[in-house]
Amino acid sequence: MTKADLNLMVIENFILHITHASDKNDLNFKEPMTFTPKQLYKMAKDYIEEDHVDGRDNEENNIEL
Repeated sequence: MTKADLNLMVIENFILHITHASDKNDLNFKEPMTFTPKQLYKMAKDYIEEDHVDGRDNEENNIEL
């Protein structure tokens, strides 16, 4: 898996986090949603704080670069 693949996975997880739609089988997959940039930045910060895979509490993601 490449760094780009990992980045895409994180972005897809974030989209799932904010929309609760993972694929075309979800009822609201094609429903338009509107977010301001301010809301998106806030949701991104919340996601990183809360997410159990990519978030701050995951020990593997707390390695200083």
